[in-house]
Parts: sequence; structure tokens; C-alpha cells
Amino acid sequence: MKFCVTPSTPHTDGHGRSIVTCNKSLWVFHGVKDTAVKVTMSTDMVEAIQTAGSNRVRLTVYPDLEHDSWTVTYDNMELYQ
Repeated sequence: MKFCVTPSTPHTDGHGRSIVTCNKSLWVFHGVKDTAVKVTMSTDMVEAIQTAGSNRVRLTVYPDLEHDSWTVTYDNMELYQ
């Protein structure tokens, strides 16, 4: 399965609503200890996408990471399968 990889801060429509444009599955990554962007930004976005009817979204939350969730993510070979 191919995924779109997105930063934990999604694009917004100018009114605070997140927008995701992708015709593939979405895999979101976030560190719980991130003080720059709260993890709720990602959890809320994923919940909204699921509530809208999509089952093509996946969330990975790293309990021991801060803002840099990309290093461990890009080292994960599952990302490239």
C-alpha cells in the first residue's frame, strides 16, 4: 500500500480547518513530547478524516519523541513497502 507522508502540521483552509489532498492512503506521524506542535493536531486531523468516512488514514504516535519524528519515521523500512 502506498502512503502520502505529511508533516504533523497539516495545511489549513485559512479558517483553521485542516485540508488534505491525496488520492492515496495517509500515514501521519507525531511525537507525544512535541512542544512545537501539539499531538492533538495530528490526532484531531486523523479523527476528522475517519469521521468523514475514510478508512485510508493511519496514525503513528511516538511516546518518547519530541518534534523530530521524521528521523525514526524515515528509518522505518515499512514506509517504503
